[in-house]
Amino acid sequence: MERRLNRDVTVRKLYHDFMSEYYNLGHMELVKDDSLNGRVSYLPHHSVLKESSTTTKLRVVFNASKRNDVLSGAGTLGEANKLRGELQQLLLSGGFKLRKWNSNSADMLREIDPEDRGDKAPYELSTETESKALGIVWMTHADCFGYKITLNPADR
Repeated sequence: MERRLNRDVTVRKLYHDFMSEYYNLGHMELVKDDSLNGRVSYLPHHSVLKESSTTTKLRVVFNASKRNDVLSGAGTLGEANKLRGELQQLLLSGGFKLRKWNSNSADMLREIDPEDRGDKAPYELSTETESKALGIVWMTHADCFGYKITLNPADR
C-alpha cells in the first residue's frame, strides 16, 4: 500500500485526509514502540479509489474478520486429536475459537462437539459429503480434493 501511496500523490493526500479524520474522531490512536506491553490491535486495510464518485473519491476498507482456514492431517486418530487440542489452545489464547471441524474419519468426528463440526450430517459420509476450505472442495468420503465450478450460462 505504501508503494501505491508513494506513486500517486492524489491517493496519498486522500488517504492521509481520511486517516487524519479517523484519528480526530477517536477511532484510532498513535502507539509508541515502548508502550506495546498492553493489548494492541492492528487492522489490515486498503484504499479503494473511485474517481467517478461525487461524494467520496477514496474509501478505506478495513478487514477485521480475522478468518483463517486450517488444513492438516495426521497418521493416527491419537495424533489428530493431539494436533486439534494444540491448535485449539493456541488460538484460544488469542481469543479465537476454531469451528467447522471436518474429517474423513467418523471416529474423529465423534470426538468433536456437534456445534463445532463443519458437516450437518457428519456420520453420513456419502458421495454428497464435501467441505470447502481455501476455495478448494474436499470430498471427505474419498479423502480427495477438487474444484467446484459454477458457470453462468450467459458467459458461454
